[in-house]
Order: sequence, then structure tokens, then C-alpha cells
Amino acid sequence: MKRIFRAVKLTAVLACMAAWVAACGGGSGSLDNELRLRVINASPDAPPINFLVDNVLFFPLDYKSGTRYTYLTPAPRAMGLEVVLPGDDVLIEESRSLLAGREYTTIAVGKLGENGSSTLQMLNIDNAIAVVPAGTTRLQFVHAVPDTAAIDVYLTAPTDSLDAATPAFTLAGFREISAQQDFLSGDAESWRIRVTPAGDKATILLDSGPETLRASVSLLFVVVPNTGTGTAPISLVTNDGTFGGEILDVTTPADVRVYNVSPDLPALTATA
Repeated sequence: MKRIFRAVKLTAVLACMAAWVAACGGGSGSLDNELRLRVINASPDAPPINFLVDNVLFFPLDYKSGTRYTYLTPAPRAMGLEVVLPGDDVLIEESRSLLAGREYTTIAVGKLGENGSSTLQMLNIDNAIAVVPAGTTRLQFVHAVPDTAAIDVYLTAPTDSLDAATPAFTLAGFREISAQQDFLSGDAESWRIRVTPAGDKATILLDSGPETLRASVSLLFVVVPNTGTGTAPISLVTNDGTFGGEILDVTTPADVRVYNVSPDLPALTATA
């Protein structure tokens, strides 16, 4: 059985995989007849999520995973999130008109929950495809932490105090999407990203330590709940349309294992 939380009548569903492949662009055409789409899983308690386009599997993703951009032709599209559970699958659907010359991001946000308490939903970002000026990085932030209120994001030099700093981004609450902004980047530029509750510089939710931003890329940061080690409540999932990653708090400990696989050595003592 499928639990369907949102159902929209779909008017342009492709009939089979062959039709789906034919409708995809190759990434080498004109912006007049192509768009690009990526998907990201930012739901902290769901099992792997299947992202569907026109009722065809687009990508299956674990939490904090994302895809590169895929080029498609413009058309009305049926977008879906599917979570496969024992005897009770979850399907969330909506229809969207995807236009040429745009870059779209669909993010699974919210919690799957129990007993009908799900807040799982699609969050959609729509930006124009535009060249990033040389020597800069284009940044955009998304608030995907369901239980956290408004947050401030500071970008400063690595040794700067927050005392005189003003937020580079303020996200008013869960599902908030910032505008894009360009920042100086390259080997000579190092930034420190700190996230705090809005208006509270004394409470650091995440401190990245020094970070070098690669030039001439458009970088998306998704603020997500930290489900790993360390005491920081959040981390930053990153995606530049080609590669994805994660920025952890600078105090996050590392897990280390040591093996002795030499057949003729005595017992060894490892120190760090």
C-alpha cells in the first residue's frame, strides 16, 4: 500500500523508459531548449529516497547525498518522492512546468515520522543558468533543519571575531531559501563559515574553520541535522552541480582504526 501525502493530477506522464530517454537533453544543446535538474536528500530519518521524474526512477539517494545536474528538455514534469517501507510505501507527487534556460534543484526535506506525522516534502529551487564571474564563487543557502528556527550565516576571514560581523545570509525558518550571492574566491581567499541562531552570535551551531571556495562555481549549501559524531547540531551538505560533499564543524572528532597485518612483527603500540 502507498501512503500518498500530496497528489496532483499529472497531465504529461511518459509512457515508458524509451520515451523518458528521448525526452532528456544531452547537455550540449542551446539554453533555448534545455534545462538542468539535480536532486538532494536532506531528510534525516528516512531510508533511501527514490526521486521520480515522469513516474520513472531518476535517482535513489541516501541522506546527505545529491546528484550532478542532468540536462532535460523543457516540459511539464511529474516530480515524485518515493520511500519504500515494509508493506506501506510513501509517495509524494506534484507536477511542475520546467522551463528552458533554468537550473532546478529538488530537495527532500522534513522527517518521515511515525503514525501519520510525516513532514516529508519536496522543496524546489529555481535559478537562471548564469555564468559565475571569474574570481568569485556563487553561494546559496537552504534551511533544511525541521526543528530549528531562524538562523544567521556568517562568512568572515578565518581569524575575525563575530562581534562586528553582519550575517551574509539570514534564513527565517525551515524551508527558507536564500538568494544567490557572489563572494571572492580562489587560493588567496579563505573564508570561515559560522552558523548561529538568528540574532545570537554567542551560540555557534557550526564553525567550519578555514575554507577555500573554488572559483567560478555556483555552490549550494543545505543546512541539515547532524546525525553523525560530534556535538554540533548541524552540518552543511554542499553541491556545485557536479560534485557533492559535506562540511562538518571544526571540532568534529575523527574515527581511527589501526591494523597490524605484518606476518613477522611482534605486537605493536599505536600512538596519535
